[in-house]
Amino acid sequence: MAGNGSKVTKRSLNACTRCRRQKIKCSGSQPCEGCNKRRLTCIFDDRDQKILVTRGYIDELHQKLAHLQRNEQTDAIPAPNPLSPDYADDRSPDPKDQHDTPGELRRSSLNDNTESQLQNELEDPASGLTNPLSSGPPAFTSAENGRTFYLGPSSNWSFTRRVLSLTHEHIYQEPLPTGALLFDGATYDLGWDGLRTAQNADTPAVPTFDHAIYLINTVKFRCGQLYHLFDETEFMRNLHEFYTEPKPNATGSLWYIHFLLIIAFGKGFVKHKQQGTKPAGAELFVNALQLLPDVSVLHQEPIESTEILCCVALYLQALDFRSSAHNYIGQAMRMAMAEGMHIQMPIEYLGENLVQRCRKIWWTVYILDREMTSLMGLPQTLNDDHVNAHLPAFPYSIQRTAAIGMHIKLSRIIAEINGTVYAMDGRLNRNFLMRTKAALANIARLADELRDASPLHLDRAQIIGILHSLQIEGLLETFLPFDLESIFISTVVLLIGPAIDIRWNCPAWLEKAYMIFEDIIESGNLIAKFRRSELQLLDELLSCFPQDQPRCLSAPVSFPNNLLNPPMPHDSLASSFHPSTNALNHDPSSGQGPTIDDDFNFTDGLTATQIMAVADSIESIDTEWMSNAMIEHSIW
Repeated sequence: MAGNGSKVTKRSLNACTRCRRQKIKCSGSQPCEGCNKRRLTCIFDDRDQKILVTRGYIDELHQKLAHLQRNEQTDAIPAPNPLSPDYADDRSPDPKDQHDTPGELRRSSLNDNTESQLQNELEDPASGLTNPLSSGPPAFTSAENGRTFYLGPSSNWSFTRRVLSLTHEHIYQEPLPTGALLFDGATYDLGWDGLRTAQNADTPAVPTFDHAIYLINTVKFRCGQLYHLFDETEFMRNLHEFYTEPKPNATGSLWYIHFLLIIAFGKGFVKHKQQGTKPAGAELFVNALQLLPDVSVLHQEPIESTEILCCVALYLQALDFRSSAHNYIGQAMRMAMAEGMHIQMPIEYLGENLVQRCRKIWWTVYILDREMTSLMGLPQTLNDDHVNAHLPAFPYSIQRTAAIGMHIKLSRIIAEINGTVYAMDGRLNRNFLMRTKAALANIARLADELRDASPLHLDRAQIIGILHSLQIEGLLETFLPFDLESIFISTVVLLIGPAIDIRWNCPAWLEKAYMIFEDIIESGNLIAKFRRSELQLLDELLSCFPQDQPRCLSAPVSFPNNLLNPPMPHDSLASSFHPSTNALNHDPSSGQGPTIDDDFNFTDGLTATQIMAVADSIESIDTEWMSNAMIEHSIW
């Protein structure tokens, strides 16, 4: 046997961190053969190196450990007070302690230490790395009026604000001026001091019956497909009674408040020219809030009151009063839960009509709460394990039921991402990748479902492509904030992409994003105008990147017509910076510029199959390449 020329390879007594974690043979050299072949950083932990010690040495360590533990327990337990009624001078041993021999105590301590050691070995080398968006001290920013705002880690608005601030500080070595920032509730002026007063002679005139029907139908078309804001049968019955048989106390009812809110929405949808800073329908909306009773009174008619609170929250969200909208939708959710709308309501006891109405109300509240909470960057307050309400039935619109179901799934995916990927500890370890994998898989499945259910056959799956198709069909939403939010964050990604990798440059898609912004701005949406200026500011800052020497601002940075700043021409914003070559500064009326097909490497994006393939490729062992990349390239 010894003369047959075979070699016996001895196993190394020491292994690098990677080989130890993968339970593969390590050469023991520095670097080891496996890491050297894969061009990975080879790390040896001296604590894992095996050494030979005597049994007596281990027993001595056990005795010292037991002695230290006894001393700690003696110091932690105060001496008994003989004057206390609970004092008993009974020093006889507890029978339960008779079985705990010193050897067993040592073995218990050894097991605890072993378990702790195993837990440490299972931790990733990257466990010390953290996600800067969800770790560290909480981020706050202040407006010029002194009000402080919390920057939620998962909020699109706060993410853009952080990118702006970090880029400005890096280039100019000074904080971004607060006058250049748009804050919550600073866009529109409702002309109201917030005090609730009784109805008076200044009550705004309501529209004629035919005009009211037109505005109500506009609301049904624009947001009634997804959000339930009123019960059509009951609402229209009261409407006919209001116009045909006026009653002295009609303007003091909940229905009248509800009516004012719906008409305010209708004016917001149909009015395309902005007059000053007062939004369309503001006088009706303010009058409705002035007449709105206390929540203790609203609970007497919880069904319609919940619909009213949804209307208030959605209208405020459309005006960029995010904090107020979030509070109102929170009230609506608690009122709905108090009525049991979040569970499976018995039809045989409550009746078909009431149950169907409550289901529509509940899922509207649920979706709006998830969206508004996510946009605020705050944690979700409702556990989905406590929700088992059925979807509402729409006998004549199967697609409507499917749309609500997909919207609910998307809301849950977003909430899961906010609660896991943006977890409080922010640790970039194995859990981070596994959570990312689960989120990608859920998004891929939902994308397949959307493709099968949607009648739109889009060649390009990007958000900008979808919004562009809606723009062509005249279906782009210009009053409600969600299409604007989508185009805003999509454009942010397109802007910061080339700053990370110069090859990731898509001017044609930026051109389309710019055209969508212009469409929303021309409809009279002031928020879109400010968001567009914020993107221009980010574009100009990134055009100065990279640079070696700090720059100096040639003029103060400010948004046009911001309520927090004096009015200034739109072009003065860009005059403070060097010109940029990005497509956001291109004039679409010139008839020249890039087309969508120019970005051939970006048009198709990732299909659902490709997203699922990316998710499936992520395994727990893949944390190694992430941690090595972060360590070697000094990321974070």
